[in-house]
Amino acid sequence: MSSQKICNFSKPEEWFHTLGTHFTEAQFIFQLNKTGVIEYLMRNPYSSSQQIAESLKLREAPLSAVLEYMAKVSELFVKNDKGFYFSDFGLQVLERYKRTDGDTTHYNLLDVRVGAYGNVWENSGALMRGDMVYGKDFIRRGEYANQGVFVLGEKIGQTLEDIIRDEAEPYQQVIELALNSGSLVNLSKAFPNLPMIGVDKKSEAVKNYKQAFQEIQSNQDQLICDDIYNLKDWTCKLDTSKKTFIYSLHFHEFLSSGMEALTEFLSGLKKTFSDLTVAIIEVPKVPDSERQNVSEVKWMYSASDVLIHELIEIGKILEEEEWKRLAENSGLEFLRQLDTKAFSFKAFLYK
Repeated sequence: MSSQKICNFSKPEEWFHTLGTHFTEAQFIFQLNKTGVIEYLMRNPYSSSQQIAESLKLREAPLSAVLEYMAKVSELFVKNDKGFYFSDFGLQVLERYKRTDGDTTHYNLLDVRVGAYGNVWENSGALMRGDMVYGKDFIRRGEYANQGVFVLGEKIGQTLEDIIRDEAEPYQQVIELALNSGSLVNLSKAFPNLPMIGVDKKSEAVKNYKQAFQEIQSNQDQLICDDIYNLKDWTCKLDTSKKTFIYSLHFHEFLSSGMEALTEFLSGLKKTFSDLTVAIIEVPKVPDSERQNVSEVKWMYSASDVLIHELIEIGKILEEEEWKRLAENSGLEFLRQLDTKAFSFKAFLYK
């Protein structure tokens, strides 16, 4: 059997320099965003490197070198005699990956791949050799991972709104498990009279959500700092007789405790709440057998999603059918599957 792969390069040198350029471009896009250059150019197109440096208190020489390079190799940046600005495609990218909080705009430009996981890639050799252990010797940069998920949460929140709104008999409470998507806060804005409950074992995540709820002056929120697997401890604080909608973007991370533990947890949820709907929101792993039936970008995204969780052993990514079987093995009935507005994310609904 042939092991040949389709190759888009005719010469090794093409592959080498293309890969190197993309790697460098990714680093600079991330850094230009974090130094404020991206937002500045959005507000002030046709700016020189000197103008940008003076406004943002940056050093012009390295900034100029980076911008000149990006104007030559990146599809996002352009330079003419008036200064630097974004291409039409660049503007599309920024529109796609932005999140607006009042007067402030945030961009998720490789926050996860470069920002959160940069040190993971650097230490991957040490992980393979056994010289370092993730969680003991180092961790990913969580602040960047959270920012990336927060932008996703805004898009997934639109699907959640539709699910809640389309229910014939209204839900009486909504629960999010693991709090870093920001979606529960957005749902509170859309449904101000519907109680919103968040559960997370990390006090920092609970604190951030509490602040966000205060900013929108919500009085219908309840935040619980506890491990989701301590089911009796946190559900005893709730009215489990109410019609309840529970969702999470992190069931793949809950799987780090094992398939049996998550199956028992889902079974416990069904027994605890008298009228329950569960939404498992995930990027399903694309099976190898489907390689020729999906786009190149979807295949790459799926492979990366598996990598970033399994390399550091913080979760497991399942295929669509595996997610369905997992919930059904817990006694839940599969209702339907929905595409979300976030790329490759699907919502699996169970009763």
